[in-house]
Amino acid sequence: MQFLHLFGLFGLVDRLVVAEQNHITLTVNGAKDVPVRGFLLSENKSDVAPMTDARIMTKLTSIEKKINLLDAVMTKVDRLTEITNTSTQRLTAIENGLKDLKKDVKDIHFSNVHRETTGYIGCYKDCGGRMLNAKSNLYVNDLSLAKCKSICKGFKYLGLQYTRACFCGNTMDTVKFPRVPESECNMPCSKEKSRMCGGGCRNSIYYV
Repeated sequence: MQFLHLFGLFGLVDRLVVAEQNHITLTVNGAKDVPVRGFLLSENKSDVAPMTDARIMTKLTSIEKKINLLDAVMTKVDRLTEITNTSTQRLTAIENGLKDLKKDVKDIHFSNVHRETTGYIGCYKDCGGRMLNAKSNLYVNDLSLAKCKSICKGFKYLGLQYTRACFCGNTMDTVKFPRVPESECNMPCSKEKSRMCGGGCRNSIYYV
């Protein structure tokens, strides 16, 4: 009776005759192409065998398998879409991070870069003796880094101090004369006002 219920749902049963207890004669009223859930059950010239109950069930089973396969494919598509959306969010976060990094790089005070390219080492204490004592010129009215480099030509280090003093040497005793905060070398050179020439008992040390 399973098939009778199926065909009753499609409105295809035209006449039903029960000849015996186990024998049923069924007359179906419908087109040769019977639509089932968007597919066609065709009984055309290419089908040699008649459209029996067994053939109909076989086609329905095949259709169900295709529908299940389609559902599985759509599930995978949904999962890929979810992964893509998550990846897009991550890429957006990375792009925003790079933009912030680019901004931070632009905000760097490039005077430090300038100091590195000119051989700047740092600000050092210079009291109780002289860190660079090989040669000195204490009163250079037009002191600049270039001027002190010319005075200390042939030496390894130079020190700018107290606006107009230039010291030269080949060794640095950083135990006796330790490095101090940059803020303590706060006196501009007598000629090169944009450059700090040490401070009181403080050397701005450079490589010659």
